[in-house]
Amino acid sequence: MSIQFIPRPIKGSLLEREILGESISIFLDGELSHFAQVSRPQWEVTLGEDFVYNRDGLKLLMTALLAYEGVADIISFNLECSESAFRDYYSLQRQSSENIVRLNVVARRVSSSNTLTEAIELSLPEFKTTVPMPRSLAKETVSSLPLALLMNITCEHELLFANQIAHFPKLLRHLRTSPLAWMKSLLPMGGIPF
Repeated sequence: MSIQFIPRPIKGSLLEREILGESISIFLDGELSHFAQVSRPQWEVTLGEDFVYNRDGLKLLMTALLAYEGVADIISFNLECSESAFRDYYSLQRQSSENIVRLNVVARRVSSSNTLTEAIELSLPEFKTTVPMPRSLAKETVSSLPLALLMNITCEHELLFANQIAHFPKLLRHLRTSPLAWMKSLLPMGGIPF
């Protein structure tokens, strides 16, 4: 099955904003460039004008659509995240409730004119860690960091959260492909001890 991503142009004040030090348009184009253009796709996935993503997020969308076995010709996507990820990153989203965020993404089957619709829930991959607290102050809490960027941007704070999410997956990709970084991390701070 072939899938074509179709981004809508970023508009308004988002044109002046950045993700990881690049303009949003350049960042999104760079992330999208990792997916080949398809001449005859079976699905066209429209990415909304206020929607930001990274390649890990697009892989999540693609995997869910490839696994879809239903008969609907129009698919919308909901992002299911943990309580801590929802609290820390997605609670400002206007179209959200109880750890579910409705994404501004729609997939349409190219070969059909049927209007049967269905929503697919995506499970957000996350890195979770426990944050210990002194017992007299609070219970220990779980903190989570999403490993894929899929977010509607409706206010300035969400762009801040999108930048926070985008850093970790990029760092993980660089660490996987850089043996020198791994070797440096194993050495003491002063270098080789002799």
